[in-house]
This record gives sequence, C-alpha cells and structure tokens, in this order.
Amino acid sequence: MTHKATTSIARRYRVVAIEDPKPKNMTRSAAGSVEQPGKNVRQKAGLNRVLLDANLGEFRRQLAYKLPLNGGRLVLVDPAFTSRRCSACGSFNDPGSSELYECAACGLIIDRDVNAARNVLALARGEIDAASWTESKNARGEVVRRRVFGRRRLPQ
Repeated sequence: MTHKATTSIARRYRVVAIEDPKPKNMTRSAAGSVEQPGKNVRQKAGLNRVLLDANLGEFRRQLAYKLPLNGGRLVLVDPAFTSRRCSACGSFNDPGSSELYECAACGLIIDRDVNAARNVLALARGEIDAASWTESKNARGEVVRRRVFGRRRLPQ
C-alpha cells in the first residue's frame, strides 16, 4: 500500500510538501515514572500502535527517494503550530478537539486538516516566514530587517 501511494504521488506531482514526521517522538510512552505516573496510558498505547501501523517514517523515506527519480522534490516542513495558525490571517488559536478550526480573530471556519494543509503549503513556499519580517531604516539610514510581532507572533 505504501509503495503504491508513494509511486502515484511521485509520478503525479513535481513538488510535494509534508510535515516532517518524527515517529519516535510521537510514539513515546505515556507511562511516566513511579513518582508521577502517566495518564491515559492505555489510550496512548493504542494511539502508538496506530501511528506505528501508519508507517509515517517509511512513507517519508519512500517519497524522498522516488520524487527525485521522477524529476520532483520533497519539501519537509516543521510541524510546529501548523494546526494552531489560522491559514487566512495568521493568528494563533487553540483548535481543541473539534474537527472544525474556528479563528477568533477573523472568523474563519474551516476543516482542521485543511487549515493545517494550507499552512504546510504556505510554509513550504516561504510565504509565512517572508511575511513575518519587515524592513525599515535606522537612525544611520541603514536598512534593518525586524520581526513583526503582531498576529504572526509565535506562542510562548
């Protein structure tokens, strides 16, 4: 199944942007320690099984070698905040457990996965990073680039 899907993607698209999966981090144990036992350990174990069955690392590896063979390239995007950033205005919201993403700043209501996919594409194109900088002149007349801390500010 993985081979068929990655071959189809590699033949159909020239540039593929995906979040860089980190299966090792995603499947860490929730058992905790003796002093601080973990919560929902059984549920986390079930989720770990599903994530390992999905074989995200292998999917990424196969895309990485099949795309160049077909004249394409793979763009890996840092997955941090892709599901929390509004794809329309760039503000950050907590998506919660709902399947819909609702932006408190601009009122956008969209499927949560579609919102994240739009953010991944914008990050791959460099649109978000480029839009979060501004140029101005200092007292000596030199051009200075500064980070914009408005809507696009990263949460602490």
